[in-house]
Amino acid sequence: MDKKFDELGLTGGLPSSLTVSMRLMDLMRGDQRDVDALVDTLHCDPALSLRLIKLANQTHSRRPSRVEDVGSALKRVGWDAAEALLMGFSLVRNDAAEGWSDFDHEAYWARAQLTACLCGSLSGAAGWSSTQRAHSLGLLADVGTLALANIHRDRFSGIIQDQPEPIAPERARLESDVLGISHCEASHAMLEDAGLTYNLREAVLVHKDYERICDQENDVKTWGALLLASQAAATLYLGKGRGADSSWQHAEDLLAKTTQLLGLSMEQTEEACTEAAQEWTRVREALGLQPEAVKYLKADPATSTAEAPSDEAVTGEAPRPIRGIETPSMQITPILGNGRWGEAARILLVDDDPLTRRVVGSQLRRAGHEVLVARDGREGLEMALTLDPQIVITDWTMPGICGVELCELLRATDVGRRLCILMLTSCDDGDDQVISALRAGADDYVTKPSNPRILQARVQAGLRTVHLRERSESMEKNHQGEVAELGILARQLESAALTDALTQLPNRRYAIQRLEQEWEMASRTNRPMSVIIADVDHFKRVNDRHGHGGGDAVLKVVSSRMREASRSTDVLCRFGGEEFLTLNPACNGQEALRCAERVRSAVGCKPIRHGAMDCLVTLSLGIAERTPEMKSPDELLLAADRALYTAKAAGRNRCA
Repeated sequence: MDKKFDELGLTGGLPSSLTVSMRLMDLMRGDQRDVDALVDTLHCDPALSLRLIKLANQTHSRRPSRVEDVGSALKRVGWDAAEALLMGFSLVRNDAAEGWSDFDHEAYWARAQLTACLCGSLSGAAGWSSTQRAHSLGLLADVGTLALANIHRDRFSGIIQDQPEPIAPERARLESDVLGISHCEASHAMLEDAGLTYNLREAVLVHKDYERICDQENDVKTWGALLLASQAAATLYLGKGRGADSSWQHAEDLLAKTTQLLGLSMEQTEEACTEAAQEWTRVREALGLQPEAVKYLKADPATSTAEAPSDEAVTGEAPRPIRGIETPSMQITPILGNGRWGEAARILLVDDDPLTRRVVGSQLRRAGHEVLVARDGREGLEMALTLDPQIVITDWTMPGICGVELCELLRATDVGRRLCILMLTSCDDGDDQVISALRAGADDYVTKPSNPRILQARVQAGLRTVHLRERSESMEKNHQGEVAELGILARQLESAALTDALTQLPNRRYAIQRLEQEWEMASRTNRPMSVIIADVDHFKRVNDRHGHGGGDAVLKVVSSRMREASRSTDVLCRFGGEEFLTLNPACNGQEALRCAERVRSAVGCKPIRHGAMDCLVTLSLGIAERTPEMKSPDELLLAADRALYTAKAAGRNRCA
């Protein structure tokens, strides 16, 4: 049964890459609506792509077909609606980077982009017609990682320190132990919320586990194999030079096995992977990024023996000197530290005129403020989004992005809504220009040439607004932290309520809920379904001879052997006392009988020893397959119960 992801409401503000965000702004500002360029850009950002697909499925929910790729989503919602959605992007906050630097967002984005290209290329090599859907699914398959890393920052930091490899099965188990949910389960919940179909969601759920993929049916199996093959190839490409590493060998083995499931030869696989790597390089270079990327876990400079990578190698962006970051030698100490008069502010001054920058900047620095300087609107936009100023003072007339457009662009973003924006205007500009600036999102204006006292008063008034916004944001952040912790607690409580304390198997309550879920799925998809009821033979004799301690020991060993003999897709539950129920989704009666025989043999293969107890324990098992005549899950259970009694009447230690 799917785990609840109560933190789903916190995933709407997952961060995007700054480079992608700046490219989006350029596309939205352009005179031509370049749909292909917009799709290429969105293919580099999982968070925005998922939001667009969700919007397409929600706003047109009455349409029979589901949108599952970025291009179709953009076509369905239209350019204007997409612009309104996409301009509300979020970026990685500076406060998130302080004290929490283990999760490398740039490396995550690079890997997601490469996985998407590999999915598209491998699906094409396999002769699939839905390569765009494959590309989008590859991009979104690990979006749960991004969600957990940003919602549960400290806890997830510890997880990736212990298990940095994204495709290692141990990663998902560790996540479940710490957070109560794995990144695959979180991705599954997010894709379901976005309206993707069952087969794609289930493929994402199982795609990090090769054994579970092999146990799936039809489309889920092939989609899961495609995703794991792409993840393995991405690991090999991004881990060049680590041929002796166990994770490298694991990835090579997975790639060979999963591409075999896809019907691809080694030559076809190599050709498709080369094509994907070239496409990935082309897209990243078009955005001004380097193709190389690092792992999710950032290197520790204190322990790394290799030469430290440059800023360009780590972030994928060419280093740009930050002009005009000037901190005065003496800062004015805030009177009360709560926005009172005289407090120093972090100010970004945007003006293309060197004289204005020098004069206004000097006035601000003499007042004790920290001043960042940008020489045009585009540079000011990037600095405002990345350097976290409190106040932006911008000129009206500038080449490229003017002051009014800068206001509009900033106010459309999550980052820009926190800022106080002051517009510099000339005394001769008139009221219309001031009104236009305020309508565009400016909080206030200052006339040129600026009066230092008036300028300082405007800045202090702006700081009061900033502090109110910061206080509100801090309260919201605390609330989100509480929601995140409550999500973990809720899953822990649910797990305790649905788990048998003795055997650690799902209990009867879980079994009934899961049976109803699987029954509904079988009814909707017309796929087979079977159940097995198993009963420990002569269990009362065990309790009578060896006490309840001996009986408990028998149940623990029996449940362990049954679990090991069951398939990964089988759902084994303790149904009550010495009875166990196994749900066999997508399994007919003959297949269920083989499963039952395998379990029976595993349990009775050798004696169970506990203290002075040394006894051979056997099982009787009843199998029932869902038939069209059955009206409810209760009838299926009743049929299995009757089969169990038949097995017992025939002498026990057998299947019926």
